[in-house]
Amino acid sequence: GAGREGYKNLGRALKYLGHYRRVVIIAYTALVISTGAQLMVPWLVRNIIDSITDGVTANMVLDLPETTQTQIAAHQGTTVDQLINAKFWPHVFDNLLYEDRYMKQIPFHFGDVLAEIISEYHLDRLAYFGGASAPLMGGKDLQQVFEQVLRQKTPTAIVNNLYSSDWAVFNHASVIEEIKSQLPSDNPLGWVMQQEAQFDVRALPPSASSRLDIDTPADLILLHGHPGIGRHCRDFLSQTDQPLLDGISKLRSVLQTPASTLSIIGRASSAVWKEMEERTKIWVRVYVEERGMVASQRLARGEVQSLIADMVDELQPSGFLARLGQMSDAVIWDTRVWMGSRGAWPSAADRFAADLGWINQISDEALRNLTIAIMESPIPVVAGGHGVVAGGLLALLETL
Repeated sequence: GAGREGYKNLGRALKYLGHYRRVVIIAYTALVISTGAQLMVPWLVRNIIDSITDGVTANMVLDLPETTQTQIAAHQGTTVDQLINAKFWPHVFDNLLYEDRYMKQIPFHFGDVLAEIISEYHLDRLAYFGGASAPLMGGKDLQQVFEQVLRQKTPTAIVNNLYSSDWAVFNHASVIEEIKSQLPSDNPLGWVMQQEAQFDVRALPPSASSRLDIDTPADLILLHGHPGIGRHCRDFLSQTDQPLLDGISKLRSVLQTPASTLSIIGRASSAVWKEMEERTKIWVRVYVEERGMVASQRLARGEVQSLIADMVDELQPSGFLARLGQMSDAVIWDTRVWMGSRGAWPSAADRFAADLGWINQISDEALRNLTIAIMESPIPVVAGGHGVVAGGLLALLETL
């Protein structure tokens, strides 16, 4: 029937192609090569990424003292000689957008550096990610972000947070030249692109994967026990000082105990409060101040104001926390608002030492006194930057 007729037609077609044997051989050879090349792309990309990652790691480690190099190499299961070989992987660092000359600009200005990179490499579309800015973002989620931007012809950007951007994927990259002076850091990137450059800026829905950015030690410690972290992060956290992990465990216990009360202080959003209500059965006191203080440059202009800071000054840190302990079972505190209201911004070393409770390493007297009060508080207090009341808290809620 119809099947036999089809075979006859196929046979006649093959005989016809026999008259053009050379063309057929060339066409099929090209098809095989093309298919093979497509199959090789994922393998090549993976190897390129691995090699670049190894090279960047090697460069960072080899800048450290020799004894430290040996210790880190042993921890990574490699040797210093192997790191030296990885450091100069086929001249890739001659073409990397990450170059020391950008990072050594003093004072560092994010907008100037970003505009310079875009101009030098003639970029039209760009994906910018701050260091450790998306530790829980999956490959599929990122692919959807890239595809959305690629489909757009008009100025479009997708960011993790409109008011405090940690990463952004956007087109029409040359526009950055016009707004670079308003970008001292990456935080105002989404806001300035929307308000000053008329970009269609789309922020991802609030979640741990979109909002978590490891800016401070507290952000990292709040990831302890999260199922979405990678092996290296999990191994590192397993070596964290036990008192720090105990603080997170006590906070988690409060979140899991019905009718407990948690106080949240700082730049928290309504999305965090909503997630708290959906995932816990506790009472929440939320003291929100100075959202957008970095993106709006109020911090840079010395315009940060805080009623909480006024209460800390009036009651003294120990008195304030004692009072808070009468109405809460635990506190999670974005202390950067308190710091900003004082005018004198502490160094990164002091800020991070305070987050970790390393009292003897804090040179700022007021911050040292606040940290002592936090460590001696009758209730658990987790202190840090914006992340502790944003992505870090969202990540902790996902471990309940």
